[in-house]
Amino acid sequence: MPSKNNKKKAAAERSAKLAAEAPVEAPTAEVAELAVEPKAREPKPKEVAPYKPPTPLERLTVVNPLSIVTNSFLMGIKNIKVFRHDVKIVKYEEKKNEFDLAASQGSCRQRQAIFYDLIAEILGTRFKWAYDGAATLYTIDEKFNNESVHMESKDLTKEAKEAIFPKGSEGSLTISFSSNTETRVLETRDLLEENLSNQTSCPVRQMLQIVLSQQARIGKMLIVDGGNEIFVKGSAPRDKKWAIEMDGVGAGIKIVGGVKNDGAAHLVLECNQKTQFFAPIPLKDLGLDFNNRFSTAKFLKGMKLNTTYSSQIVTVSGLSDMPMSAITYPGGKVLTDGAKLAGLKESAFNQQWPAVQSKNYNKKLKKQITYSFPIENLKVAPNQKLAPKHGNPPKCAYPDKRFVETQRVGESTGLLSANSIIQGFGVTVQTTPVTVQAVTVPIPVIQYKGVTVTPDITKQAKWNIPAVNFIEPAKIPKILILYGSSEFAGKVDALQGPLKKTASGLGVTIGIISSVDLEQDYPDLSVAEAIEKKMESLKALKEKPLVIHVDRNTQQTHALLKLKERQCQVVTQQLDVDKALKQNVPGWSTLQNILLKLNVKSGGLNHKVVPDPMISRLWGDSSKTLIISYDVCHSSGAKSYRKGETSEEPSTVGFAFNGTSRPQEIIGDFHYQLPRKEEVNQGLLKQRAGFIMTSYVASRKGIPENIVILRDGVSEGQHMMVVSNEFPAIKEGIQEALEAINKVNKANHAIPKFALSIVTKRHAHRLYQKKDEVISNVPPMIAIDTEIVKKSGNELIFVSHCPLNGTVQPIIVNTLINENVFKSNAELVRLLAALSCAHQKSTSIVSLPETIYAADEYAKRGSDVFETYKAWMSQRGIALPMIEEESQYDWDKITQELCYHTSVFKKIRMA
Repeated sequence: MPSKNNKKKAAAERSAKLAAEAPVEAPTAEVAELAVEPKAREPKPKEVAPYKPPTPLERLTVVNPLSIVTNSFLMGIKNIKVFRHDVKIVKYEEKKNEFDLAASQGSCRQRQAIFYDLIAEILGTRFKWAYDGAATLYTIDEKFNNESVHMESKDLTKEAKEAIFPKGSEGSLTISFSSNTETRVLETRDLLEENLSNQTSCPVRQMLQIVLSQQARIGKMLIVDGGNEIFVKGSAPRDKKWAIEMDGVGAGIKIVGGVKNDGAAHLVLECNQKTQFFAPIPLKDLGLDFNNRFSTAKFLKGMKLNTTYSSQIVTVSGLSDMPMSAITYPGGKVLTDGAKLAGLKESAFNQQWPAVQSKNYNKKLKKQITYSFPIENLKVAPNQKLAPKHGNPPKCAYPDKRFVETQRVGESTGLLSANSIIQGFGVTVQTTPVTVQAVTVPIPVIQYKGVTVTPDITKQAKWNIPAVNFIEPAKIPKILILYGSSEFAGKVDALQGPLKKTASGLGVTIGIISSVDLEQDYPDLSVAEAIEKKMESLKALKEKPLVIHVDRNTQQTHALLKLKERQCQVVTQQLDVDKALKQNVPGWSTLQNILLKLNVKSGGLNHKVVPDPMISRLWGDSSKTLIISYDVCHSSGAKSYRKGETSEEPSTVGFAFNGTSRPQEIIGDFHYQLPRKEEVNQGLLKQRAGFIMTSYVASRKGIPENIVILRDGVSEGQHMMVVSNEFPAIKEGIQEALEAINKVNKANHAIPKFALSIVTKRHAHRLYQKKDEVISNVPPMIAIDTEIVKKSGNELIFVSHCPLNGTVQPIIVNTLINENVFKSNAELVRLLAALSCAHQKSTSIVSLPETIYAADEYAKRGSDVFETYKAWMSQRGIALPMIEEESQYDWDKITQELCYHTSVFKKIRMA
C-alpha cells in the first residue's frame, strides 16, 4: 500500500495540474507586480533509515491513583469492506471551457456542501455511502462503480448555480464515478493496525472520519477540516451582528493502547462552544471604517471573499494606497470595469474608498499580480472562522458546562446517538466517556536567595515570593520612562518611587529614574514618530538606559518599540496604562510583575527550580544537559506560495535553549524562512544548532552529555518529517560544532546522547474530575501514560498548571528518539514539571515547558518585528534585501538585521 507521503504528493501534483489547466476568471484590474521566486535554498534531503520508534519507556508507577473522566469514547469496529471511488464534477461553460471542480476547488467549504447535495440527489438511499464533498466517495456496495450523470445549469438550485457559474451565464455539469486505482478496497479493522512506521491504515482513518460526519451533512450542519469539526446552526452574537455564533465538536479518531494495551479505537470529542464565523453578507455591510486603511487592511487580511457577479474567490492581501476611482491600468480603470461587471452605474460606488487587493501568481506571466476590486462588488465568503484579531473570542467554558455541552452537541451531530450510516460501515460509538487512572507528579520546589517555597496546587498552582532577594538580582543604572500623552504624567510620577522601593526589597539595584513626555518634547510628531526619534537619540550612548514606555494597548506601539529596541540595542518594556497602571499608585502585585521582567531583561535570574534527585543529571546546577526547543510562527493571513512565486511574508522559527553559564537560564532567538511551511529549513537548523552548541560550550566550559530536543506544535502526520528531515540537520550541526571544538582544544569528546520529543498543546484531549456527580477541573501535576495514549510509540499526557479560566488543557508528549537519555516516563515527566516551574516572569506553574514557552514567544516576536520592519522600510522608500539571482527576499540577511544573536542581547532573555 502506498505511503501517506506518496499519496499526499500525488494528490498535490494532481491538484496543481488541474489548477494550472483551469481558466482564471478575470479580476478587475492589475495595479502592481512582483518578480519571480526562488530556487529552494535547502540542502538535498539526506538518506535516512526507516523510522523506528524507540523502545517504550518504563511506565509511571501508580501510587494513590486519581480517577479521571476523559472526553474519549470507545469505538467498536466490525470488519467491513469499503470501496473507494473517485468523483469528477466537470463544468462546461458557454465558452467551452471545462475543468474538474471536485479536485481543483473541493477544498471550499461552500462548494463542498453544494457538491454533497448533488451526490445525494444521484445516490439517494440505494446503499450506504459517504462523500467528502470533494473528489472521494466511499460505499459498501461492490457493484457500484462506473456511473455518469449530466446536469444542465438551469436545473440546479439557485445557490448551486450562483456558486458554480458566473452571473448571467449558463452551462452544464457531468458528475462521474470510477474505482480508485490506488486503493480500491479498505477494510475497517485495519484501523487498529495503525502505527507510526508504516502508516498503513491512514486511508481507513480518513475514510471513517468522513463516515462519522455524514449524518451532520444530511442535517445541513457545517463541516470543517475534513470532518474533524462539526458545528450546529447558530445565531448572531449581541455585539457582532455581522457574525454567526455556533456550537460544535471537534471529532478525531485515535488508536490507543486500551485497557490491556491490546489496541482500541477512541472517538475524541472536544467541545467548540460559541465559535464565531463571519456571516455571508456584502463586504460594505461589515461595519468597517474603510477610510482607516491600516486597521481595516489588518482586519481583512487573509479573508476569503466572493464577487457579486461570479463564482470567483478573492483572498484579501490588503487595501490600495489610493482611492479606487484613481486606480488605472493599461487600457482601463478599476471603477469603470467594476461597474460594468456588476451591472451598476459608477455613481453607485463610494469613489473615495480604497480598493480591496488580492495577490495571485499568474502562471502564464510567471509572476505575481496584484488585482483590485471595488468594495461594493464583494461579499464575505461563508463558513470562515473569526480570528483573535477580529474581536475578543467567547469566554472559555468551565469544565461542568463543557462536559455537558460535549455530550449534547455530540448527540445532536449524530456522533453519540443512533446513527444508521455509522453502523452501516461497521462502527459503533459508546456514549459514556472513558475513565482512566492518573498518576500524581511530585511538585517541584522553588528557590530564591537562601529560601525555598513550594507552589500551592490548591491555589492556582501559585507561590509567593518570600521577603528575600531574587536568586541573582540585576543592577539597573538608569531607567527612562517615556509616555505619549500628558494625561499619563501623574501615573508615571506615582510609579517611580514604589518601583525603586520594591526593587530594593528584591535585591535589584535601580539608579536614576527619569521620564520624558513625548507629547511635550515632540509636539509636531505622532507617538510612533516620537518613540523612534527618542530611541535613535539613545543609540549612541555608551551607557544606555532601560526604557519603559507607557501607553494604551489600543495605540499598538508595542511592535514599533520592539523594532527600535533591536535597531538601537536599548532594552525596553511596554506598560499598558489601563492595565498595569490602572491604579493611581501601583500595588505590590503590579510592581512585582514589572520587576520580574526588568530583572531578567537586565541579565538577572529571578528563581531556580530545585532539581528532583531522579533527574539531577538532566536539570540543575550540576547537570550537563543541553535543552533545545523550536517552534514555527506563520504570518497572520499569509497565503500558500507556489514554486516560482516570490514570497514576501516569512514564517518565523523561534529557538530557545539553556546556553548561558547558568544552567536554568533560558535564552533564545528567531530566524526567518520561506512562508507557510511547518518544516524548518534543514540548512537553518544545522546553522542554529551549531550556534547553540558553541554558546553552551563557551558558557559552561564543558561538553553536554545529553541533548534534549522539545519540538513544538506538529501533528502526528508530521512526526516522520521531524525525525527524517529536521533531526538529522540538528545532529549534523551539533556534530560539526563539536568537531571544530575538538580541533581547537585538541580533544576527542564524543557526541552527546539525544532525545527528541514532540510537545503538543493544540489537540482535542480534555480531562475532568468527577466527585459526587459534580464535574470540575483536574488538579495540577498529574500524568497519564496508559489506556488513552497512542498504541504505538511513547506518548504521555501531562497537566502541569491550574487554568485561570475554563477547562484545563494538558500537553501531549511523544518521544520519537531516545538514545538512553530517559529510562522511564517518571524521569521525563519530572523534567517537564521542572521546566513548567522555570518561567522567570511568573510566580505560578505554567502550562508549557519553559523552553517551549520561550521558543513560541521568540517566534511571535520575530513575526511582529518583521511586519513593523517591512512597513518601516516601505515608509522610507527602502526595498527589502533581495537575492537577485533567485528573485527572492534575502531572509538570511533580514534575519541578521533583526535577530538577537547578532546584537548585544544574544545572551539575555528578550522575549
